[in-house]
Amino acid sequence: MELYGSKKIGRKSIRISDVVIRCDFNEIDSIISFLTHAKDVLYLEKKLPHDDVIRTGQKMIYPHYHYRDWDKNWKKENPDIIVITPLKALEQVNGDVEWVNIE
Repeated sequence: MELYGSKKIGRKSIRISDVVIRCDFNEIDSIISFLTHAKDVLYLEKKLPHDDVIRTGQKMIYPHYHYRDWDKNWKKENPDIIVITPLKALEQVNGDVEWVNIE
């Protein structure tokens, strides 16, 4: 796992070693629900063929999912959580492509 963060001003991401989440129990439940949903969404992305990506010669995709898109009550001043799962194309003997997580 790698953790990155950025300040509200500017969008340059920096690698961080710690994450502090200050929240109440309802917010913890919300984050857990979001991460569970993000896992399902990103796993489905891994199962899609991505023929257009292969056709253009790309070998990697970066599916991601935002908390701001999931939480209907999210406001611009709230922090966002972005889950990204980089995938690399591995061509199989039969010519099919399998998307595998990049370590």
